[in-house]
Amino acid sequence: SAASDVYKRQTLQSFLSRLEELPRAFEANTQEAAVVTLTTLHSSKGLEYDTVLMVDLVNREIPGEGTLTQAREKEDAALEEERRLFYVGMTRSKTELYLVFPEKVNDRLEPRSTFINEVAALMSQEVQEQLGEGVVIRHKKYGRGVIAKLSEEKGRTTVHVDFKGVMGVFDLSVCLENGLMTFEQA
Repeated sequence: SAASDVYKRQTLQSFLSRLEELPRAFEANTQEAAVVTLTTLHSSKGLEYDTVLMVDLVNREIPGEGTLTQAREKEDAALEEERRLFYVGMTRSKTELYLVFPEKVNDRLEPRSTFINEVAALMSQEVQEQLGEGVVIRHKKYGRGVIAKLSEEKGRTTVHVDFKGVMGVFDLSVCLENGLMTFEQA
């Protein structure tokens, strides 16, 4: 790269000459390079991007500890405002959305944002409404199979899948949350 080339110069004069060339080299590269825009949720309103990465999605950041405390005390207005802001961030994406959260912050376990849990529940519910016997799925480990039966017990959905004569039984939520199972579109 142009920047690393600066360190390879042997003389002070060649180093200074290369430093003068760098602005032109960087300017030429920006014509073809992908652009990354860093923005806050507040300032993203009204903007759209092909791909959006929402990062640091832990409860401490969004909705925030103060908002969670207010919600526990039955003051839901602040929580609803944070939920709306989260939605604004998600809807900035035209094609791809990544919701990113760390498992640990400074070596301490950190719970992911409650809003991610809400999104996961809604997605799971939407998928469950489309499921039924005969739906073709693809399991990450076992491959292509056909749903033979769905059962509900204690609020958990179990899916029974026929993999060419071998029956597999899975917790649907676990499979969806971990990306173990996808569904083939009809």
